[in-house]
Amino acid sequence: MRVCVINFSGNVGKTTIAANLLKPRLAAELFSVESLNQDATGDGVEAQRLRAQRFGELQRQVLQLESVVVDVGSSNVEMFLEMMKRYAGSHEDYDVFVIPTVKDRKQTVDTLNTIEALRSMGVGCDRIKVVFNRVDPDDELTEAFAPLFGLAVQEHLRLDARAVLHRNEVFDLIKDHDQCLAEVIADPTDHRALMAQETTAEGKEARLTRLTIKRLATTCARNMDQAFAALFPAHRLAAT
Repeated sequence: MRVCVINFSGNVGKTTIAANLLKPRLAAELFSVESLNQDATGDGVEAQRLRAQRFGELQRQVLQLESVVVDVGSSNVEMFLEMMKRYAGSHEDYDVFVIPTVKDRKQTVDTLNTIEALRSMGVGCDRIKVVFNRVDPDDELTEAFAPLFGLAVQEHLRLDARAVLHRNEVFDLIKDHDQCLAEVIADPTDHRALMAQETTAEGKEARLTRLTIKRLATTCARNMDQAFAALFPAHRLAAT
């Protein structure tokens, strides 16, 4: 499976989704097309970084891999799409284009423009998949993302309401620790039990923080499993 994660807008969670949802479940190589912003290495996830100007080199590598995720940073999206037009037919190198989005107005407009840009290039609706990110529990999806659902009707684009990632502060908390999400989940340390053995307030607080991160990470991983199943119902889930 070759997947391109893209959106004209920043701050929609492209890198988080590429590195933590898609890469481990597809057992994929990760490429970051970025020049200005932080890439997946900031989350402790290994990624190869290139600029959009090196599109030809990127595609050569993509075509040699069975499973790959390409995370296109917002600073490189326009150039990436321009290069894709220059290399006629190169959009066919990707099985799926994943477009993360959030409910903010600017990001919604950018998401609509991203879909339109892909469609004008010849990408079929069946290869465009939207991930609704940072959704609150009380959000009514069709209302929060009304413009997207309106476009979906016009373009015959299938939006899956199960491809939802709920708001979770684990990625903010994890930044100050030396583990990525997958490592936190795999860590067998019983911080709740060890907290009772700590003799200082600082030690107890540190254990409590670790326990909080582990619990939030576990919830996040389960949510990502559900979203992945909605995005790729026929794909066998790789071990995470």
